[in-house]
Amino acid sequence: MPLGETNVFVVVPIAPFWDRALKRQFGAALASLLVVASPLSLRLQDTTTSTGVVEGPFVEVHRPSASALTEEQALVVDVWREVNRQFVDGTFNNLGSEGWKKKKLDAVKSIAASEGDKTACYAAIRTMLQSLGDPYTRFLTPEQYDALASVAKGGTAGIGVQLQVDPNSGGVVVLSTVTNGPAASGGVLGGDEVLEVDGDAMGGATAELVAARMRGTAGTKVDLLVRHHPTNQPAAAAAAGKSGKSGSQGGAGGERLTLTRATVKVTPITVSRVVVEAADSAVASG
Repeated sequence: MPLGETNVFVVVPIAPFWDRALKRQFGAALASLLVVASPLSLRLQDTTTSTGVVEGPFVEVHRPSASALTEEQALVVDVWREVNRQFVDGTFNNLGSEGWKKKKLDAVKSIAASEGDKTACYAAIRTMLQSLGDPYTRFLTPEQYDALASVAKGGTAGIGVQLQVDPNSGGVVVLSTVTNGPAASGGVLGGDEVLEVDGDAMGGATAELVAARMRGTAGTKVDLLVRHHPTNQPAAAAAAGKSGKSGSQGGAGGERLTLTRATVKVTPITVSRVVVEAADSAVASG
């Protein structure tokens, strides 16, 4: 929405008996003060009454119309400011302060016509942050943050997996499993792709959505259809044999597993067997 329409202010000397030269000096002085006070455009001219008497000058002040930032653009600026305040590398990955500012302007301009489009906004923010070349400076959507906070607080009832979207296939894959967690005990391994949760296909879903579907009340069941990575086939068979369970074969070459949710203790440091090359792909736990 516009910050304000163009405003015009007319200032006329209060002494009508001043001569024209004095009035012009007064107007010029006033104009100089206004220039110092505010970046407004000014126009100095005389006025003529209906009887032909010159009563000027007056100062016409124009406040240029401007558009406020959209909610999405404001978010881009807020993220930029916070990173600008906290980023350790003062060179901003050799961009320099001006180059880093330009990244902000580029991001703001890129979503000028995308008001209300959160997806475009988040993409612009991530593109801006990628220019810093720092894998630890990342943007989380509210959903991603809630998922991360839920796990970090502990007491999460789930199956003990870390998930991430594979940029090559677009599917949600398991990065790692919590030792002795329901998933690890039930035969889920790092590299497996999650095809279904409780009968619902997960194609095109985010890691956060799949993780959310896996979480629930401790002691309840969750049915999964997973496709084991080719290198995991022997290990999956061994895990099934050790647990005394055998998953049934499902469609799309997957295996159906029924797991019981439990309170999972997340260790602060875990090692993943699978490397997914996607700087933007968020990790979610379930």
